[in-house]
Amino acid sequence: MKKIIISLILLLNITFSQTTEEIKNYFKLASDEFNVPAELLEAIAFVNTRWVHIEPEKFEPSCNGQPPAYGIMGLRDDEWFGHSLKEGAKLINLPVEIVKQDPYQNIRAGAALISKIASESGFKKDKIQRIEDYKDIVAKFSGIPQPEIAQIFAYDVYKVLSTGFDGFGIKIEKKEIDMSIFPKDLFEKAGLKIIKPEEINSDDYPPAVWDPSPNYTANRPYTTRIVIHVTQGSFAGSVSWLKNPQSNASAHYVIRSSDGYIVQLVREKDKAWHARCWNSFTLGIEHEGYIENPSVWFTQVMYLESAKLVRNMVNRWAVPVDSNHIIGHNFWQQPQWPIVRQEWDFATYDPASTYPTSCNNHTDPGPGWDWNHYLKLIRGDPTPPTITSTPQSGATNFIAYKSIFITFSLPMDRSSVQANLSITPNDTVTFIWSSDSKTLEIKPNKFWEFSTTYTIKIDTGAKSLYGGKLNAPFILQFTTTQPDIYPPVVEKGFPEGDNISIFAEMKFVFNEIIESASLAGRVKLLDENDQVISITSGKHIIKNDKSIVTFKPASVLLNGKIYKVKFLAGLKDLFGNATSSDYVFTFKTEEGIFQQGVVIDSFETMGPWWKPTLSGSTTGIDPNATDFLITNEKKMNGSYSGKLFYKFTGESGGVVRVYNSSKPNISNADGNIGLWVYGDLSGNQLEFWFYNPDNYIVNLGPVNWYGWKFISYPISSVPGTNKQFHSVVLRQIAGADLEGELYLDDLQRGGKITTANFEKEPIPQNFALHQNYPNPFNSTTIITFEIPEKSHVKLAVYDVLGREVESLIDQNLEPGKYKVSFNANDLPSGVYFYTLKTPKFVKTNKMLLIK
Repeated sequence: MKKIIISLILLLNITFSQTTEEIKNYFKLASDEFNVPAELLEAIAFVNTRWVHIEPEKFEPSCNGQPPAYGIMGLRDDEWFGHSLKEGAKLINLPVEIVKQDPYQNIRAGAALISKIASESGFKKDKIQRIEDYKDIVAKFSGIPQPEIAQIFAYDVYKVLSTGFDGFGIKIEKKEIDMSIFPKDLFEKAGLKIIKPEEINSDDYPPAVWDPSPNYTANRPYTTRIVIHVTQGSFAGSVSWLKNPQSNASAHYVIRSSDGYIVQLVREKDKAWHARCWNSFTLGIEHEGYIENPSVWFTQVMYLESAKLVRNMVNRWAVPVDSNHIIGHNFWQQPQWPIVRQEWDFATYDPASTYPTSCNNHTDPGPGWDWNHYLKLIRGDPTPPTITSTPQSGATNFIAYKSIFITFSLPMDRSSVQANLSITPNDTVTFIWSSDSKTLEIKPNKFWEFSTTYTIKIDTGAKSLYGGKLNAPFILQFTTTQPDIYPPVVEKGFPEGDNISIFAEMKFVFNEIIESASLAGRVKLLDENDQVISITSGKHIIKNDKSIVTFKPASVLLNGKIYKVKFLAGLKDLFGNATSSDYVFTFKTEEGIFQQGVVIDSFETMGPWWKPTLSGSTTGIDPNATDFLITNEKKMNGSYSGKLFYKFTGESGGVVRVYNSSKPNISNADGNIGLWVYGDLSGNQLEFWFYNPDNYIVNLGPVNWYGWKFISYPISSVPGTNKQFHSVVLRQIAGADLEGELYLDDLQRGGKITTANFEKEPIPQNFALHQNYPNPFNSTTIITFEIPEKSHVKLAVYDVLGREVESLIDQNLEPGKYKVSFNANDLPSGVYFYTLKTPKFVKTNKMLLIK
């Protein structure tokens, strides 16, 4: 009987690298499972970790001895903040190590613990709760033992929800939050007074909030330096730790990342315990965040508020503003350290250290701290800013939904720019600034009026963050297009036609931007009986004023079958023009089955492959946007593949060559030379290069597919003797895409797509469902089953809640033994169940996915 073998992909390395889309899905899954608002989970994770999965062994320890947090949810396992890590792991019945390592299980453990705290607080599952009702639960979840600081943590969480956030890949939707849950008298009555800037100010620096720590020594004799620190933890957690008498640590100030809020813990005249033997002559400022993720934590507002504080301090204490006096805790690593250390202050107050080392060995604030920018903010700089990039003034046919982008030479004072900016004729717009305050996006709230000439003027009152003002007014004019009355059109798409790889994925390029909401429910993959096939990894990408829609089948397609991709009528562009009929793309998968050859290179390591820029044949490319590397982003087999990403600079003539310096020998007896190529539908030309012994080039045709496809060439067609394979080359074709990316896997001799008959085996005597292999597995496993008679077979995978996550087979099958590949690339780690159901047989087995 027929034996269907779809694919066996054995992945050995266990890694966790999630996109923000996947993380948002994890929050949603955990929310559904434990009945905790997903947006609350998102905000807690944002405050604790900015959605970064914290693995303490890979991060620098806190310079103040603060115990580490774990995972995206910032779970704890210490005697000060408690043991939420162990408690959460126990609630979801998983080992602590899995909850440490797996982002999804970390989120599940956090959600389970919040649900438990809520239940203990009297929450009823059958009663709808306001999100504000979780306030005290959030405070308790933080593990912060001081109630008033735990409430500060809760305040931070609800503040994020009330304002929303959209930056560095994280998007938290703004919600209407009743912030009166934090009234002054409520906390006073409860003995949980939350300290706010308008209530209590520092005597040393009035914008700061005075919240004393017991950890200090009175009367510091001198002030010669200011030390910059990074907390390696959240703001509220760090304040809590620095007020812990057993921590033996403190700082003069702690600054919050999100808004520059400053708490003072120790008077400047006294010695804070922040830098060991430097404490007697230094002031210490802690900044919220992690040095491993500077772009996420070191915000412009934190730099600004810290610089204002330091500017005030240096004026009062006569500290020079230079890199020898405003220093990082890692100052001992700087090249000038041996010289500066000999100055009287270090020599006097650091006598126990051995020259040229120090009692300090910490590395904060790390290489991501922008010292040049920071010192300029402290000093001020009258250099006038200039405008370095804008749309061409006088441009016509400007698309009415597009934003205007203006880039400045220096980081700008946002309020001064916006106050000095005018638009004629007046229109309603939103100002969006880049994180470095150098680029301003002027976004029309709906779209600019058609066939209209606009003038944007920025007057000379606009100034940089350092104080310099524009020398002259800036004026930009542009004219919008005529009204758009046409619906979107697919200008390029795949798959369509015959002989499509069973590992194909789908990519469709529209001639204009599609309204994302109109895609919902309108993208279908159908089999030859018009039954819907599950799809996954759907993305809507906007690039060059076009929409690119990509997705893939949830399981590998079957050989020799007809499928359809449908975009149902009703797709809209941004002006509301809708398609009136369906777009239908029909394709048939290849009949042949892949026959594995002898692998020459599995692309698990870089090995003998050269980067394109090292080859003299590579030409016409942007070297900063062209490279070849080993990655686990996509793989056909094993754990890694080779990724070639490229960008051509001209309209034609570009060449990207990936050279194999080992030049493997090949012979006619090997049959074919081939490899798996993940195509990008670019239309550029793929080539194999050989020595025979001269250079011989084989044109394999355009990259007109998307997803994995096996590409091979008969070695006997290469003339000459002593043949060697040496390069994979992409040659630019005029009119094709200027940039893209390919993935390469399993270069091999003898591999081919064969039309040979399926392997035959004796008809099974009984129904059977076998244990999947491998198990546990990383992303892909094989499920084997047997049926002794023709039957309708349903094979599906379910999560722990009994929800179907993937239907692998739902059709009539002939008697035989079947092997089906289950690819779980888009599912989080955890326990899953697979069920085989026929009219005469039902069985369920358990499997464990560990990424």
